[in-house]
Amino acid sequence: VCNIAIKLKKKLIIKLHPFQEERDIHKIVSNFGEQVTVVKDTKISELIKSCQVFLVNDFSTTMLDAFILKKPTIVIQTKDRHVEDKPTVLKSDCCIECPIETLEKNIKDVIINTSHNKIIENAEKFVNNYISNQGKSTEKMLEFLKTN
Repeated sequence: VCNIAIKLKKKLIIKLHPFQEERDIHKIVSNFGEQVTVVKDTKISELIKSCQVFLVNDFSTTMLDAFILKKPTIVIQTKDRHVEDKPTVLKSDCCIECPIETLEKNIKDVIINTSHNKIIENAEKFVNNYISNQGKSTEKMLEFLKTN
């Protein structure tokens, strides 16, 4: 992924999971210079807002954040899943799912073409089906608390 970012002259920010001990990748990433950065405590929403394409490793709830913020999302396959094993979001045509071998092509397609508009449209439908009371959650919560 780092090599692809360098080749495409794009900045890559790798966000580590905040609550998980992970392998220290800083040494590996430092070989790529300032074009690749690793962060852990930065708000994911701020990173997503600033990105052109959101990449996710396998599957993550952060995909929902990217959908809400209308960012084209590419899921890098890291598990060999059968269609029936896939999470609903990966079956909903609201993101591009690809192996690492086609990642560069998929990133170029999203950056150059407007074909990702359909993906964003599908993601918006997914969010509308998945999240209720958008824009009025506080009122609904207060209403719920008053009646219960």
